[in-house]
Parts: sequence; C-alpha cells; structure tokens
Amino acid sequence: MTVKDQLKKTEFAIGNPCWITKFALSRGIEEGRVLSVTEGSAWIRIYSGEFCSGTEVFATRKEAIEYAEGMKTRKIAALQRQIDKLKALKKFK
Repeated sequence: MTVKDQLKKTEFAIGNPCWITKFALSRGIEEGRVLSVTEGSAWIRIYSGEFCSGTEVFATRKEAIEYAEGMKTRKIAALQRQIDKLKALKKFK
C-alpha cells in the first residue's frame, strides 16, 4: 500500500500511532505519532526524537512487519550474491 493510499484512510490521521520501517534492519520497527499529513507524505514524531517522512510509514503494525520481512529477504539475497562473488574470486598469490 502506498503512502497516498494510506493517507486516504481515516486511521492514518494526525495524532494516531504509526509504524516506521526506515531503519527496521538496524534499529527495528519504530512506533511514532502522525504530526501532519501532506500530499504524498506524512511527518512523524518518533519516540527517539527524530522526524521522518516518506514511503516507509504504515498505519498498522502488521503492514510494517510485512514490509520489514520483505526488506530482510531482499537484504539476505543481496548478501548471498556478494558472498558468491567473493567465493568465485581466484586465490590470491
């Protein structure tokens, strides 16, 4: 679901909780509160004190977890390709 679709939903309104997956692979999924909503993006207050806006903001924790699982799968695949390339290198002399 895109941010524009989410912004049309009533539960993605100012003051409601939301979940941010921008740093899901390093810090985990963060919960925040919607501060303002504009065309195509939302400004979020994260409890760690940061603000963010963009496509990695979800109205439900379930959607955030599904997106983060996809991020993890893509990262594992990229790392596996990198490992395969390193294994394919000729031995050093």
